[in-house]
Amino acid sequence: MTNTKICQSCAMPMTAADHGTNADGIPSADFCKFCMKNGKMGDCTMEQMADICADIDLRDGRAADKQAAVNMYMSVLPMLKRWGGTGTMEYEVVELPQMTVRGLGCRTSNTAPDMSEKIGGLWKSFFGGVFQSIDKKASPYKIGRASCRERMLPRTACRTTP
Repeated sequence: MTNTKICQSCAMPMTAADHGTNADGIPSADFCKFCMKNGKMGDCTMEQMADICADIDLRDGRAADKQAAVNMYMSVLPMLKRWGGTGTMEYEVVELPQMTVRGLGCRTSNTAPDMSEKIGGLWKSFFGGVFQSIDKKASPYKIGRASCRERMLPRTACRTTP
């Protein structure tokens, strides 16, 4: 797994060329060139940052619904240093041996206006009854998977024994 450095203000993944600059002109370890220039941060609230980032995602085709994008940023930004977080996102990597996966799937486009509703409905259906009806669960873990091709194939599933 590759660790990608993200801006601690806007959550943008950063390459070496994307880092902002500190007051001394040295590249900032934590902030992108859009958020920090010469040691100065742009003046905005966390809510305004979420709105700005959502607009960029809409413009660039990474989001289909502005409110869903704002909501996503409002769940991520508080974890970042600028907004009082630790700068780390908590997650767990679970290595699973070969398995059988049972669950639901749907097909939608990243730019479809109903993408958020489809994916949200998938999770709601899965946890609203489908998960409970699956027998022979081999693990307490639930798996959310999305394929990042031109079409997105989100899946909600759980591991089962053969």
